[in-house]
Order: sequence, then C-alpha cells, then structure tokens
Amino acid sequence: MGNSILFLNKGPQAASSRYRATMYQHHFEKAGWRFLELPCNDGFWARLKILQRARQYRWVVIQRKLFGPIFLKLLKRANPNLVFDFDDAIFLKSSGQASKKRQRSFNRTMSTIKQVWGGNRYLASHARTLGATSDVIPTAINIEKYVPTCFDNHDDNALTLIWIGSRSTRKYLKDFEATFEEIGEAIPGLTLLVVADFEFALKNITVKNIPWSLESEQTSLNAADIGIAPMTDNPWTRGKCALKVLQYMAAGLPVVSSDSGANAEVITEGKTGYLGNTAESWINAINTLKDKQHRAVLGRAGRKVVEQGFTTEICFDKMLRSLNTHG
Repeated sequence: MGNSILFLNKGPQAASSRYRATMYQHHFEKAGWRFLELPCNDGFWARLKILQRARQYRWVVIQRKLFGPIFLKLLKRANPNLVFDFDDAIFLKSSGQASKKRQRSFNRTMSTIKQVWGGNRYLASHARTLGATSDVIPTAINIEKYVPTCFDNHDDNALTLIWIGSRSTRKYLKDFEATFEEIGEAIPGLTLLVVADFEFALKNITVKNIPWSLESEQTSLNAADIGIAPMTDNPWTRGKCALKVLQYMAAGLPVVSSDSGANAEVITEGKTGYLGNTAESWINAINTLKDKQHRAVLGRAGRKVVEQGFTTEICFDKMLRSLNTHG
C-alpha cells in the first residue's frame, strides 16, 4: 500500500476540492505518495467503487461529506485510517442556526474517524469538544499564481474595489447592500468589481460584473485597489476560512473586511487592512486607502502573511506532520 492518499470530495468544480485537495496532488506525488480524488456520488455502484478504492490506499480523507451511519461503518471497515477535512461549519444550517440532524451526523463522524483537519481554529476546536483528534490545516494559496498589483499604473482619481465569490456567498453582498449605498454616497466615483457567477447592482457605486474564471480572477485582482470581504457574524460565518481575503493578500491588495470569523484572525488592523462592522468604519478605511503608497505598504505586508503561513508548501508540511503523528 505504501504512502498513498485518497480524497473523497464534491468533484473538481467545488472550491473546497480545488483548494484543499487538487492543489496538493503535485506535492504528494513529488514526496512519493500515490494520490487520487473521487467524487462522493450517491448510488450503489458509486459507493461500491469508493469502498474498493479505500482498501487500496493508506489514508482516506473525507472532505465535508457527512455519510449515513451504514456507509460510514462500511468505509471504516474498508480503511480505518480515515481523516475528516472541513472548511465550513457543516454541523449548522447556513443561516447559523442549529441543526439537530446535521449535528447528529457530525457527531457520528467525529466518533468514527481517526483525525480531523479543520480549516480554522473555530472548526478544529469544535471537533475537539467532541473528542476528535484535530489539527488546523488552513485553506492555502498557490502564491506563484498571484502577481502582486502595481498601483503606480492605477488612476489617481478613482478607487476600484473587488469582491470574489459565488452564488452561495451572494447573500453577504445583499446583506451589505445598504452599507454599500452609504459608502458610495460618502465616497463618489467608486467602482466595484464582482467576480462571480451572478450579477449584482448598486445605485451609488458603479458595479462591473465579471464572470469568474481563473484568468478573469487574476486580471481583476490586478485592476483593483482594495479587496473587500463583507460578512455577517454568526456561528456559520465563524467557520469560514478567509479564502477571498488570502487571495486579495496574495495579489498584494489591502483588505477591508467585516470584523468576523477567520477574516479577523488573518487581517491585522492597520498593517494588512482594516476591520469594521459599520458604514462609518468602512468609509474611514477606504478614505485612508486612497493613498497609493499606503495601499502598497499594506499590500506587501499582506502578501508576506500569505507567504509565511498560508502557502500550499506550508500547509502540505502540516498535512504530512498530522498524518505521521497520528498514523
């Protein structure tokens, strides 16, 4: 069997799969490991294939999926070296409200697997309260794919904000809509780039909707001046792993974010960005960041944060350390 690892996840289109499995294939194979990803599809034949494959690998990593009790028991019988990896508070409803069904499934999983990889301290800590052996493995960035933004080429008389997300996180923009309008009224001439799979509109801020792709993401980051991350604060959002904030930082952008969840853990106030939950705090932050030199200083500091704690190389070493420790 040797050093080998099987990731069970949502498939190649899911962000959690791309950022917490696929990006590590090169690192595992370079280290001499056999690597495979399989989608967690329902159905007899799909589940049978998973069980067959599980017997052939030293480790099986279940990403986010809460299997039913019978299949989970069969999977453990096929391979007792199970790791559970998650980057959201999946034991709750997405509204942040408690869910007895999800919590029950999560508890069952925690009592079955060998170890847990939580995407942030909040998630890892919750797993530990249930008796699981848990390590923090942050969502990482392939730093080489992000070219630092050069503000010297940007218009001195305009500021461009950027938000990267998807339909599933659209609600954070909608919830922030009234605050956006206050910001736009206080700071005329702002542009907001929304890089996503939906369209968004505001009255007081010019919004440019850009369909997401790897290429459009990088181009848009380099065209922007400030990365933004509005987000409500509740038990669900505290499980978020600050991916967009890390992307902004990797591209050398200062960040303005709500003071919540892992965003608040990653951003250092006045050093890599600004945190605030009121329109006034956001207006003050954006006005401060009108200065190109200040944006560049914070952007360089933010990129250094990613380089020192959130690269795929660093997080891969954490994965190996966890596997070797608990193996």
